[in-house]
Amino acid sequence: MNTQEKYQFIKTRLQVKYPFFAGILTKGEQAMDAQWCEELVVDLEKLFGDVQGEEFDKALGGYVEFSIDAAKNQEFFLKRGRYKTANFSEVKRNLYDNAGHMLGNYLPGMFVSHYFWPHHYRMGSRYRREIIPMVRERSPRLFVEVGTGSAMYTLLTMVSLPNVRGIGYDVSPYSVSFGRRVAAAFGFADRFKFVKQDAFANPPGDKAGYIVSQEVLEHLEDPLTFCKNLCGILKDDGYAYITAAITAAHSDHIYLFNNPEELKLMLETAGFKSVRYIEESSIDTRVPDKTPRICGHLLVKA
Repeated sequence: MNTQEKYQFIKTRLQVKYPFFAGILTKGEQAMDAQWCEELVVDLEKLFGDVQGEEFDKALGGYVEFSIDAAKNQEFFLKRGRYKTANFSEVKRNLYDNAGHMLGNYLPGMFVSHYFWPHHYRMGSRYRREIIPMVRERSPRLFVEVGTGSAMYTLLTMVSLPNVRGIGYDVSPYSVSFGRRVAAAFGFADRFKFVKQDAFANPPGDKAGYIVSQEVLEHLEDPLTFCKNLCGILKDDGYAYITAAITAAHSDHIYLFNNPEELKLMLETAGFKSVRYIEESSIDTRVPDKTPRICGHLLVKA
């Protein structure tokens, strides 16, 4: 099968097995750029194998479970104006340390969402077009990511900056193992090290020329202190790219940002200055002031 035939196979598979979720690809066809279809097929096959294989089918199932979780939690948020969970240790125990949850749906589902969800895909595309060129101009030698998750932004960064070496921290052993799988599949395992630990308990020996923390802040009880610690491991002439989900619920989202201004103020309080801002919104716009959004800042030290 060629790329288009493989894409149609994926779309048909969703329509047959998960009809409620099949429409997302139709919406993607209307919203995405010309590269989207090819990237979706090529990248997902690199990680999950042939589109007709069992591993690929499991990844689609993981995406469906990930989407159901998001939808249920968003409904809770819209009705009550708060997220369900406020305790990080509870989230870590029940979710991040749960192999079935992390490897069965959360991590593969999150990875797939970066191709299936228009606002996730557009954020990644804009990251490559608008953020990476500015970072490349400063030729960072050490790239540090704090909270690697599904390793999507590890991937986007490492393939875009072929001369950089990096280290990524995550508190979940399953994020670490999944990240290593991504690195092996996309050919940067020799340049990037995934470590299971609190990044600030044992920070890298050298300060980073570039830091990424992508959609981590909403998972924390005290994101301001986290941001101050990020600023502390950044070189004086380095860049940091920090994003957060705004009014976007999930089973592990703790801290509610009600609007982009709250995020910007927190980053400035932590010692950063924004030099580039990008934002994308979900297609779920039922309640305009509670539409799920991703907001990202390229930052320097103030």
